[in-house]
Amino acid sequence: MPPDNDYYDSIEEVAELVGNYIGHHIEPTKEAVYQAIEEWEDENEDIDAYINLKEFEVVSLDEV
Repeated sequence: MPPDNDYYDSIEEVAELVGNYIGHHIEPTKEAVYQAIEEWEDENEDIDAYINLKEFEVVSLDEV
């Protein structure tokens, strides 16, 4: 992926972006996205690229 940091509001957006990058449709679930990334990385160990996905949860100060 490009080295820019991008932020997305939904797993649907992430699944579409990652699916376009790796070349096939991914179901819009966290499990399917993480599995597709892992499979892509296993198949492409010889290239200098990776997909780094982080999930953030927004909470209010009352919840901390």
